[in-house]
Amino acid sequence: MHVLSSTARRLVVLVAVAASVLAVQTAAPPAAHAGTVFFSPEAYGTGRLDLVEPGSGSFCWSARSDPYAKHDCGRFYVEAVFQAWAWMRADPYEHVGFTEVEWENCDALRTRDGQVECGVHSPELGSAEKQPRVRFLDVTAPTLSPLTVVPHDGEERAVGYEYAISDTSAASAFCRYDGGAETACSAKRARAVWPSEGWHTVSVVARDRSGNESQTRHADVKIVDTTIRSGPSTTRFPDAFFEVGSGAGTAYECAVDDADFAPCRMGDEDQVYVPSVSPGTHRLLVRAVDGEWKDPVPASWTWTLLAPTPTDPGTPTDPGTPTDPGTPTDPGTPTTPTPQKDRTAPDTRVTAGPAHGSVLRATSTTLRAAATEKGATFRCTLDGRAVGCANGALALRGLRSGTHEVRLAAVDRAGNADRTPAVRRFTVPTDLRSAKGWKRVSTRGAWGGAVLSASRRKAALTTSVARGTRSAVLIGSSSRIGAKVSVYAGRTRLATLSVPRASAPGLLPAVRVPVSFHGRLKVVVRSKGKPVRLDAVALVR
Repeated sequence: MHVLSSTARRLVVLVAVAASVLAVQTAAPPAAHAGTVFFSPEAYGTGRLDLVEPGSGSFCWSARSDPYAKHDCGRFYVEAVFQAWAWMRADPYEHVGFTEVEWENCDALRTRDGQVECGVHSPELGSAEKQPRVRFLDVTAPTLSPLTVVPHDGEERAVGYEYAISDTSAASAFCRYDGGAETACSAKRARAVWPSEGWHTVSVVARDRSGNESQTRHADVKIVDTTIRSGPSTTRFPDAFFEVGSGAGTAYECAVDDADFAPCRMGDEDQVYVPSVSPGTHRLLVRAVDGEWKDPVPASWTWTLLAPTPTDPGTPTDPGTPTDPGTPTDPGTPTTPTPQKDRTAPDTRVTAGPAHGSVLRATSTTLRAAATEKGATFRCTLDGRAVGCANGALALRGLRSGTHEVRLAAVDRAGNADRTPAVRRFTVPTDLRSAKGWKRVSTRGAWGGAVLSASRRKAALTTSVARGTRSAVLIGSSSRIGAKVSVYAGRTRLATLSVPRASAPGLLPAVRVPVSFHGRLKVVVRSKGKPVRLDAVALVR
């Protein structure tokens, strides 16, 4: 192999093997009596082209990071006495993500040493122009880290989302808000100002220029807002009461005059209480909360407590009239002190019942509560409706499928109610809808007395999911190791789960569901010949 002068702009190679030659076409073409094939390769992506027959050697290098950008290698020829053949091999640059090769416009393909080679040839004792094309394929998807939620303090209903992409020079981020249209977003963070309170979902995917996509990451946030509807403006009473409201909050925290926030809700009412402030102007901040979710911009109220006025002196006594000394006070009778009003509310705890966040595989349950003060009674609610539990025992019957919330608040003899009631959330399962390929098998202890069983791959079950569902927990088992199912929200696969080998159905790992999704949740068998028995699914809100 020979190379022309170093100032040449194109690679020129001469190979003399069995009367064959590879060279750049010159002004004078080869003799007509020889078989000659001219070829001008095109390369897309990043990699190298080698001539492997006749002779050997690299003759084209493409460094295009864009898989759709063309690189012209130049024009070359091979000649032979009868018929000329040129065989080329392509090597992708794997260190930059290009791992596969795709050939086009070849006269023949062959595989040697595990690599596909492209051949072009001339007719017998004739010449031909060829334009083979090689595409170096990037089939490696970028990686995207889980999303970190960053509240934007100081801006109403604004939330930031931070993430990391493995290669920001080759991949970009795309976002969907509440399942809406996809939009381009920053390579490191996204930001949303949500229009309403309640649950909202952002989905982010990283996509490179070859179209490879990362795993889609989701983050659910609950937007909580606060209003103060009424309160004092100018008053002589040191205790202040405020009417407040929130569309998504379940409790309130208050801060007076830049103090730290502390719980301040009065029982189950949308009212907060500020005790015994000193005369002067004061500022109240109230924020609604629901677990970890808090209003980043608290509502504010300013009011003034007036100083007490001096006691009215009344009518002066006539000095000419002696004052009746009256009956002297019995020194043996002590003065009775005025009793102080009890303003301390008791605390409440749950001593028995389903665990918070659990799946309740029954339609009835009993919860018991205890208070820190003797003689306390209790107020309870189920899903926001008052239910009887005066003695601290709450028996629930006929629970419907879905997530339920119980709140229990102790009330002492002075009428003080626990402002931070004990809370228990639990979910009652729902049936899966049977379909072709499944059979109903009576099973002791199963939800509804039977399970649905299938061994055929791609056998599917469905159930309806309402907007706001946060996760789905399947209840099932298999008689063999290696059984698997996939869970889909519409056409989007959410997860693939291993079904445990067990004699009785058990809880599978929870599958996160985008809270904006509503429609059909589908469960598809992925394994073959391994029975999958599904009992029910708990849809957690």
